[in-house]
Amino acid sequence: MTRDGTSTGLPPVALIAGPTASGKSDLAVRLAVAMAERGRRAVILNADSAQVYADLAVLSARPTPAEMQGIEHRLFGAWDGAVPCSAADWAKAARQEIAALHAEGALPILVGGTGLYLRTLLDGIAPVPAIDP
Repeated sequence: MTRDGTSTGLPPVALIAGPTASGKSDLAVRLAVAMAERGRRAVILNADSAQVYADLAVLSARPTPAEMQGIEHRLFGAWDGAVPCSAADWAKAARQEIAALHAEGALPILVGGTGLYLRTLLDGIAPVPAIDP
């Protein structure tokens, strides 16, 4: 669906977004479990700018294995903390994961609170020149 409610004809993607500590991850897992109970696979994709970094598991409140309840999670801890991850970098990786999941017949569930990441995925972003480290 588009923002105005018309169908795009594209495969579905679930999106759970909101403020920190609002229960997004728990809701995403509950949705994926409910999908599994109905014979449909769902995979949770991170859309949080801090949770992309492998080094920030505790500081970013990344879901623990127990909280994941056996549901596959992708793009969590996917970048080393020494490697910058821009919104454009994340959106490119997310598009690849979404396409792969659709090809596998799975429902991607995007979950996170980084509005810029989600806006970049949905609307794109102007190219930014490389920054001298």
